[in-house]
Amino acid sequence: MAFSRLPLKRGALYGLVAYALSYALVHLVYAGSVRRKLGQTTVETVRGTTTVAALTSEVAVPTWKGTGWFFYGANGVPIQVPGQTRFVSANVLFGTDWFGYAFTAVLILLFVAGGYVTYVRTNARVGQWKYAGVGMALGYALPMIVGAILISVPVRAASAGPNLLLSLVAGVAIPTIAGAFGARIAA
Repeated sequence: MAFSRLPLKRGALYGLVAYALSYALVHLVYAGSVRRKLGQTTVETVRGTTTVAALTSEVAVPTWKGTGWFFYGANGVPIQVPGQTRFVSANVLFGTDWFGYAFTAVLILLFVAGGYVTYVRTNARVGQWKYAGVGMALGYALPMIVGAILISVPVRAASAGPNLLLSLVAGVAIPTIAGAFGARIAA
């Protein structure tokens, strides 16, 4: 059986740890400037250009949820905000100076986790490095979906938060690819 020796449990654990460390890192960087950054993020609506802060002004976005929006932005997941007649999407980090740093930090943590999965697996067979990211995706995708639901805020009989489908895609694709590259270097 080719898949019986895959480090799925260990990979899932390291994927979960990489998710938690990435969120903590983004929280440390952005916690003090959430309100200002949301006020600077513009979106196009039917009635013209406005900010995410203006669209969510009815509700106070808690700091931990706002930094969650930045974390999902670092993963390439846009935030959906109900506009006047439809939902509008905005990546709260995209186009800022910090987008590249946050995205790179997330990738580096997943890269290191993938390498560590392979490094500690002393009896890994040749070619098994390709599958290290699969286990990590199991541990990263579930918190991406649960986190996207938890950091959504109610706005006008709807909710503003990360796009769930793109959260799932990012939760599977990013750790699978970054984990495999990290595992390849460690193999």
